[in-house]
Amino acid sequence: MVNMLKIQCLASFLFGCFGTAAGNAVFGKAAVRCGLTNFQRFLFSTGFSYVLLVVSELIRFFADYLLPGSTLQHYDLNEKPHLLFFKVFGYGKAENGQLALLATDLRYFYFMLGAMTAGIVLLSVYERKSRIEKDHNGLFSEYSPGKTPLNTRRKYIIHMFQTELSVREYLLWWGLRGLMIWAALQKRRQDPSDFSAVLLIVNLTVTFLLPLIRLVFLRTPFFGRLPLRLQSYIDVFVFFGSFLNHGCEINGIVDNYDKYLHMLMGGLCVRIGYLLIRSTRRSDRLSPGVCAAASGGFSCVVSVVWEIFEFFADYFRQNSMNQNWEYRLKKQYLFVRIFGFGAGNPGQGAVVDTNLDILCGFGFCGIFTLLLYGILKARAAVAADAE
Repeated sequence: MVNMLKIQCLASFLFGCFGTAAGNAVFGKAAVRCGLTNFQRFLFSTGFSYVLLVVSELIRFFADYLLPGSTLQHYDLNEKPHLLFFKVFGYGKAENGQLALLATDLRYFYFMLGAMTAGIVLLSVYERKSRIEKDHNGLFSEYSPGKTPLNTRRKYIIHMFQTELSVREYLLWWGLRGLMIWAALQKRRQDPSDFSAVLLIVNLTVTFLLPLIRLVFLRTPFFGRLPLRLQSYIDVFVFFGSFLNHGCEINGIVDNYDKYLHMLMGGLCVRIGYLLIRSTRRSDRLSPGVCAAASGGFSCVVSVVWEIFEFFADYFRQNSMNQNWEYRLKKQYLFVRIFGFGAGNPGQGAVVDTNLDILCGFGFCGIFTLLLYGILKARAAVAADAE
């Protein structure tokens, strides 16, 4: 078991590298045709690799779920093997039930390392090529260093908020910030040791994230062109994922609330991914297929990174169950109505919650990716007719 798990970790790292290389090959022709920047190529390629990861993990899950005796996800792991992971992070503070999730999360973790390593190498190669050929596709090809006069900076900031954001939307930002402060104070008053108060404060700082980035970078490439509307989408996650979840503890009231969060995340992250793609260059030549595919890939990246974050949160916090390894299916759930209770493989219950989270996010990612493609295709047709 241990040797097989080590082999799978290595294979996941190589799979991440391969996925990014494959994504670069798939979008290579599109890059030439559409004039993509190097960073857009990086987003496309790594996003493509994460789509491959999610699909492969869901195939493993359904194979184990439907075939008696199948253990492709190694959910029967019940001992602490001598892995590099334990040498670096120790044995953690999670309960023994989390060990069944270890193989799945390690595959995610090593895949992420492989995909990001290959992506950074890929970006470095094309950055060097851009410097030599001066093709203006580099990360900072439009960056003009030097100090911005204070008066110019102030005028730009005022113009930024006036043109990109309505008064009502701006007031909603501050309304959410007020709710987060109130919830954090309530938690601290009820139980000073409650970790939820810390999470609320951390997420409160996230509600200031994008305006601060814009103020610091101003007109620099990518960061300086991120639309303020992106903060509104981030605030949606903060409201549903932190205020209602950590502050109001709605997860204890609404059954499977985390599944609804993953559906929301899978859909909204497609839109966020599209805004990121568009921010890398003011170009109208991006094809609908390229934009939609890259946006869907970004949503898969967020979904996998979120599961890794939940794993580490559980690993270092006693009695934390973000991944809910004691999750039990019920006959009224839609998944059970469609697929039944599975083959009944012992120990698989621990990985069901994580895989269903991924499935929910991936399903809505696919739906919103198709919707985005249809919208962009219709816009392209209207623009072509206008010409």
